[in-house]
Amino acid sequence: MSKQQHNTHAHAKAVVFPADMRVAMLDDGIDATRLILSQTGISDAPSSDTMTELTAAHAASVSGSPCLLSRSAIADSHERKRIYYGLLILTVLVYFDSGAIPACLPEIAKEVDLNYTNQAALGSLVYAGLIIASILAGPLLQRYSARDIILSSVAANIAFVYLFSFSQTVSVMFICRFLLGFTQAFLNIYSPVWIDEFAPEQYRTIWMSAYQAATPVGLMIGFLVSGLISRVNTAIFTWRLAFFLQASAMVPVVLLFMYIPRRYIDMQKGHTPLLGQRSEAVASSPSPSPSP
Repeated sequence: MSKQQHNTHAHAKAVVFPADMRVAMLDDGIDATRLILSQTGISDAPSSDTMTELTAAHAASVSGSPCLLSRSAIADSHERKRIYYGLLILTVLVYFDSGAIPACLPEIAKEVDLNYTNQAALGSLVYAGLIIASILAGPLLQRYSARDIILSSVAANIAFVYLFSFSQTVSVMFICRFLLGFTQAFLNIYSPVWIDEFAPEQYRTIWMSAYQAATPVGLMIGFLVSGLISRVNTAIFTWRLAFFLQASAMVPVVLLFMYIPRRYIDMQKGHTPLLGQRSEAVASSPSPSPSP
């Protein structure tokens, strides 16, 4: 065995299919992928990279040799699920303040002395920012790494929620509300696109439906939590506490997203990264061999 083959065996998970199973695979090649998936614990539709390894494993099984399926192929499916759950949680938390504002508005108006016009502006400025960011999101997501843009925008969203919770003047509140809407847009726009591209085919509609429900769920939770805090209304339990809790809950989710490779979130290879080094897709691509 050559050194290269030895290294391949050392870093791969060997799955040996019995002879009768190989016969079944020969008789029905269409079900070969499902057969390999069931033997390795992958229940979702694999990505293109995983399919390449499955095809090689199938060919090896037909020839009677051990099927070698890397651990990365098995982890691919679980990684997509973790990303999806993270997007759900982030969306719920990002829209928490949109439900909290109506519940806390009487307290905010009393403390900061807001008239009816200012109260209306406080609720509508977030949508003005959302509209403007939606115009810019498409070109930015096509040019730069989607993972980096989402991380940057959500991190900025956290900062503005914190700032809003400590703000004392109407002008600072207005700026925060506008920028909150601006930073929400990138997550709101890219998440459905990511689901359509990366979700397992048999779960795509379910994933999309659950994600669309995350926005009203965030509004509802924000309304309930802020209403309960406003009802207590003590020196600690004020309207500011609701927004402080929102921002604090988003921090660990964003930190977890920082460790997700770009290849699991970016749809196109070669995007310009905004954070860290060059993207994995570019860094890992082999250099062209010199022409003879």
